[in-house]
Amino acid sequence: MCLYFSLASFSIDWAANEPKEDSHCAVLRKKTKDSNPELISADCDMQTRYLCTLENDIACGRRTKCFRSSVSHRTWATARKECNVTELPDAMLEDADDLKELAPGLYWVQLRQQSSWYWQTGMNSLQIET
Repeated sequence: MCLYFSLASFSIDWAANEPKEDSHCAVLRKKTKDSNPELISADCDMQTRYLCTLENDIACGRRTKCFRSSVSHRTWATARKECNVTELPDAMLEDADDLKELAPGLYWVQLRQQSSWYWQTGMNSLQIET
């Protein structure tokens, strides 16, 4: 496993044997309520929930930024059109508690593979190493 993101007491890693070369999108997987989430590669046409980043929204309470899970299941491309799909490097700075409280399941994030894995940020991208 390759260490991916790390806060003082929380990290997100690629799951064992991930990422796979034939999958070009990534989901955040949480196996149980108490487990740490991990990243796995997935077929971009798969339909699953997604994490939306919210700013200055009542759902965030006192924080200016947070993320929430969708109720609906969408493909990676459709999820990106429906909301500001969460970019984990940005979310991790403020929302580690949201990740810890996330319900078990699979969630699209804006991580994509072309020649390498990168965070999809509109016109910009931040390349990452696996």
